[in-house]
Amino acid sequence: SAMIYRDELLFGRGENQHAFTCEPFHNLVHHAVLRDDGVSFHAERAPEEQQSEFFTSEDRWCRPVMAQTGPDGALWIVDMYRYMIEHPQWLPEEGREELKPFYRSGDDRGRIYRIYRKDELPRPIPQLAGLSTEQLVAQLESPNGWQRDVAQQSLVQQQDATAVAPLAKLADGSTSARARIHALCTLDGLKALDADLLERALTDPHPAVRRQAVRLAEPMAAEYPQLIGRVLPLASDPDAKVRLQVACSLGQWQDPRIGPALTQLALSDSQDTHTVAAVMSSLNTSNIAAALTAAIAESRDGAKSSQLAGRLLALAVDFKHSAAVTAAVQEVSRSRDGLYDAWQYATTGDLLDALTRRGESFEAVVEPAVLPQVSALIVAAREIAMDDDANTALRASAVRLFAQQQDGQIEDLQRLGQLLIPQTPAVVQDAVVSHLARRQNRRVAEVLLAKWKSHAPGLRSQVLNVLATRKEWIEVLLDHMESGSVVSTDIDLAMRQRLAAREEPELRSRF
Repeated sequence: SAMIYRDELLFGRGENQHAFTCEPFHNLVHHAVLRDDGVSFHAERAPEEQQSEFFTSEDRWCRPVMAQTGPDGALWIVDMYRYMIEHPQWLPEEGREELKPFYRSGDDRGRIYRIYRKDELPRPIPQLAGLSTEQLVAQLESPNGWQRDVAQQSLVQQQDATAVAPLAKLADGSTSARARIHALCTLDGLKALDADLLERALTDPHPAVRRQAVRLAEPMAAEYPQLIGRVLPLASDPDAKVRLQVACSLGQWQDPRIGPALTQLALSDSQDTHTVAAVMSSLNTSNIAAALTAAIAESRDGAKSSQLAGRLLALAVDFKHSAAVTAAVQEVSRSRDGLYDAWQYATTGDLLDALTRRGESFEAVVEPAVLPQVSALIVAAREIAMDDDANTALRASAVRLFAQQQDGQIEDLQRLGQLLIPQTPAVVQDAVVSHLARRQNRRVAEVLLAKWKSHAPGLRSQVLNVLATRKEWIEVLLDHMESGSVVSTDIDLAMRQRLAAREEPELRSRF
């Protein structure tokens, strides 16, 4: 796997990091330059290595298997040096006999390369074992990652209280962000991290220090709640990695401000799946109600994405937080002079989908007083979805409320089928098919195939992809193929192969 080079000897002091990956089968070591890219990194070849590799050998016995940053600052590459790199178990039978004499060829050889610049020799390797506590603390400012790691390990293992003062001074005053991080983490390992020092670290000019400070604040905020007040502003930190850590850490605390902060993080970083996932992992019964209230307010006032409100509402159902669900549903289903916005239909649809997955009824999770208000929303959705003159986005969202309840389900399925005609905007047709895909009724297949001959090619492909997901729907498709209402040429080769690969013998026999 990739090894990150942790020194300045080879490439100087820069913002980019360098990764080395050994490839013993092809006798090479690949070098990638890592650049920050949001919460992660982007890797690319170095400019001078566009047509070459960092390390290659024409000797086919050369097998680089490990790269490490040496304690001297050089890059150390371990060459296993073998005739064969494959295990005999993976050779074909005839190859095993042919190559048997060479299975162990090279087991008495091997070498370690030290790679460094021609104009700068490696540093002497320090002997850390005999250093005093203050000298070990000073090693945390070393440019060499191995030296910093070993110094920190030694300090934590020794649990020497005399290290606290110089570590605190280093955490506050070092010009090296790496040293400040090591000092903070070493103090944490000594159980001597001071809340005031951590507060200052949360406003450090370097994002990596702020990120580690947020993580270190997790177990301390219960005793020092002022730390939460320092972390919350970092939900809008300019650095994506800091925001990701904040999203992970907020779930550790109980504070009325956390729910809205998580909502803002999810909305501002809505395109980043890692941050959104971290937000979801930090939601719990203590903050879901406040997060949900904030999400609904954003949807109503700012016309922002309703998807978050729907996800949070479904999560509140999973938490069995009936009070939060009832309050949210009451707000979501409230009309303005009898009119509703698309986000209200979509959010209620998300809730109903969540209830379907759980096998629960709407009546089981909300207070009875709210039900008439929701019924009015569903009636309005039916009307707007069937209105050819209505806004297309509004119609597409309203579709989500069809066939969600037992009462009127058959009639709703028929209404959805009436929308699968060329005259209906493609956005609305897509919404109908996507919505039907989440239903479990056998009638869905009949609805999707009823006007098959008028379906455009793109819609046909969508329909087939949906039908292929359930055995009972495939049976209906086969019935239509056997009756001639769907001809085999309507189904492309890939879909026919997909259907023919089904495990059920009674289905395969009908193709």
